Amino acid sequence: MNLFVRDLTVIDSSYLCEQRGMVGESWIVDVVLSGELNEMSMVLDFGKVKKQIKHLIDEYVDHRLLVPVKSSAVRHQASKPATPN
Repeated sequence: MNLFVRDLTVIDSSYLCEQRGMVGESWIVDVVLSGELNEMSMVLDFGKVKKQIKHLIDEYVDHRLLVPVKSSAVRHQASKPATPN
């Protein structure tokens, strides 16, 4: 059984585009949830799932700079942590 959820939340982020440089955009998040129906004929407790997905988006993506580190146009090098004086 699939449950399609439209307009779960909105992501506002900026990202590095190879053609346009730094770009700020907003995306509407739609989600498809799959699973078997339980004894209450529900796939999932949508209230819990919505909170979890929204938390992950807010924590890792929303209002962040997204850098496509796997792009051939980006050179990414991890830095060493600063040492205390």
